[in-house]
Amino acid sequence: MSSTTSAYLVIVLVALITVGGDYFLKLAGRTPPLKIGPLIAGCLIYGATGILWAVAMRHLKLTSLSVVFSLSTVLFATALGTLVFRETLSRVEILGVIFALAALALLKKFS
Repeated sequence: MSSTTSAYLVIVLVALITVGGDYFLKLAGRTPPLKIGPLIAGCLIYGATGILWAVAMRHLKLTSLSVVFSLSTVLFATALGTLVFRETLSRVEILGVIFALAALALLKKFS
């Protein structure tokens, strides 16, 4: 596996871990008062992803990493919201996910 492919896989893993942090932050803020345990867990998870970002940045441009991270985060967060928290997607949100996929396809084609 090339270092470029590995870097892309690392950044997708970072997105997945970040959405894990989102899960805890959502739990922390769902009902008043703010729940400190899930809040701390979410913040620690967010901070830990910085190490993996640094690894991935050695092999790819920030622009490419940002697009892959953003798209991965959108897809993972959408799945988390709909499957775990039973949130529904509007037509505009579904269109936004489709546009995000198109952005990744364009990045892959022209990079």
